[in-house]
Amino acid sequence: LLKTKKIFKHLKTLKTESHLIIWMAIKSLRLLCLLHQGLKTNKLESLYQKHQIWPKRQKIIYQALKRLNYNHCLELIRHAYEVELTTKGDDKLMLLDSWKSLELYILTLAGINIKFLEISKL
Repeated sequence: LLKTKKIFKHLKTLKTESHLIIWMAIKSLRLLCLLHQGLKTNKLESLYQKHQIWPKRQKIIYQALKRLNYNHCLELIRHAYEVELTTKGDDKLMLLDSWKSLELYILTLAGINIKFLEISKL
């Protein structure tokens, strides 16, 4: 979690567009969903090759697969769209400002309990 916080802080310092951060999170979650579905009939190594996942990234993906099941990934994708709306100016959905809600969302992906995300919603 500390590494995630450090990276997020750096992205914010660089003034990275928040919707790009959300887009990358959604893209990663969709990949996890595809891998979960693929694991029903294939081995993980063949899925790594099929989806062109680099060896350096495979450990992180494996840890995420263990931590987040398919339904959890779908729930996080749905929540990402709500967070994305706050980053685009619709601050009525969340109790926190857009960067705080985005940070909480990213930390949830990294391992914080998803109940914290629910608390941040109105």
